[in-house]
Amino acid sequence: MKLISLNVWRGKLLEQLFQFLKREAESTDIFCFQEMINVVGMSSETPDVFSDIAKLLPDFQGFFEAAQDESGGIAEGLAMFVKKTEKIEEEGDFFVYRTRNAIADNDERTLGKNLQFAQFPKSGKEYTIINFHGLWTGEGRNDTEERISQSQKLKEFLNVIGGTKIICGDFNLSLNTKSLAIIDENMKNLIREYGITSTRNRFFKYPDKFADYIIVDKDVKVNDFRVLQDEISDHLALLLDFD
Repeated sequence: MKLISLNVWRGKLLEQLFQFLKREAESTDIFCFQEMINVVGMSSETPDVFSDIAKLLPDFQGFFEAAQDESGGIAEGLAMFVKKTEKIEEEGDFFVYRTRNAIADNDERTLGKNLQFAQFPKSGKEYTIINFHGLWTGEGRNDTEERISQSQKLKEFLNVIGGTKIICGDFNLSLNTKSLAIIDENMKNLIREYGITSTRNRFFKYPDKFADYIIVDKDVKVNDFRVLQDEISDHLALLLDFD
């Protein structure tokens, strides 16, 4: 199976993103997106990125989980698009920092952080795919008390949910943090194992080039793992081919 994970940057490079998705759709089974915008129930000048991608990917089933339902029917959160040939047994979300609609005074540091999960059988195994966008503090990607707590809650979720687990997304964590070590304990962190030095591009102007990760259970057979170089966001897309 092939999975692609990307922070879509709220659709700021929408046309480039659409061209990328058209190219990758036929060979991809699962897309996991962070910073997804979903416009609900009314017209808006804000691009409805989720609905536009759903139209672009008619062979996929789309799932959206909001971290914040904003005024005017504009929601931000996580999205998965999974090939309709896969039977999703369960899909949902779980909050690891604050709660849904927790933002205060438009301060993004108070935005609740959820993970999105989907479970399905494949070739005699049960898989659980987890899509995650970690806490942003505005002060780098190092450990904080809130981030460590967030990681502990995420790990608790991993320890109770069944299936062979694959975690992907924009973790907002540097590589050598305790917060990341809590998550990837007894798992394979592919960014580390493949010696990746950056998951960002020229649109990101700061020195710490780590943010995005794919972490898998040790029994996942990794056929291919790459950081794609397409400029479709201020993040680079991660590609995983696995069995």
